[in-house]
Amino acid sequence: MPPSLLRAANPSQIPGEPGVWFLFRGGELLLKEGAPVQGSAQELSRLEPTLVLHLGQLEGTPMLAAELPPEASLEGLTSVGLRAAFSLGEPLYGLAGYAQQALYWARTSAFCGTCGHANGPVGRDLARTCPNCGQATYPRVSPAVLVLIHHEDRVLLAQKPGWGKRYSIIAGFVDPQESLEECVRRETREEVGLEVGEIRYLASQPWPFPHQLMVAFSAKWVGGALKLEEEELQDARWFRWDELPELPPPISLSRQVIDGWAKRQRERWGARASGG
Repeated sequence: MPPSLLRAANPSQIPGEPGVWFLFRGGELLLKEGAPVQGSAQELSRLEPTLVLHLGQLEGTPMLAAELPPEASLEGLTSVGLRAAFSLGEPLYGLAGYAQQALYWARTSAFCGTCGHANGPVGRDLARTCPNCGQATYPRVSPAVLVLIHHEDRVLLAQKPGWGKRYSIIAGFVDPQESLEECVRRETREEVGLEVGEIRYLASQPWPFPHQLMVAFSAKWVGGALKLEEEELQDARWFRWDELPELPPPISLSRQVIDGWAKRQRERWGARASGG
């Protein structure tokens, strides 16, 4: 298990000792020789960051996030999209996602949503408190479900417009006053017209684009015929475990869930074929 971050009590207080920096410019992560930049706040000041946060400590080393202006010099640095930075591995990739979400929150919460007054600085738990009306706000997290619908040796995969040949499992955001299981049933009924049972939790994944929490379930088909919500999907069909189409990249929880299901089916049906 990778080491975990000890969150900073005051993210706005930047330590003076050298640390690991997750630098972003225009939404892209900046790396030096394939890794986050290391150095002190004083050394990084030459890049003139517009926003700096102390994320916390990882095994005694400060982890920091900074947003750079468009005109910042990138000499010696390479720019990559966060999705393309998966090779960082854990815990660095997870910290890069946390850094991006923390910066996004700090940038978009400058004013109180209740009275419009300028908010206070980012504090414990990344909260901001309005000095005018006292309203405390926290980073937005948007829960969404992923649903692997299965029936015997087949899985239901859907395709959205613009995906090319790629297919994935059903997904949707959780509504207010709705449980995750209720969301699974609703999204399945709305998007593909099916009824499901035996809903089982599989895994979750933070998805910093910009602030989702993906929660994956498997659900057994129990009735209904395919009927697409055409505003959301352009195709949906059943695939055998050994005839899967082009899938999402391995970084995504949806792909990991599909791969896990296919592996179990391979073991199950392979054993039957061999007489086991």
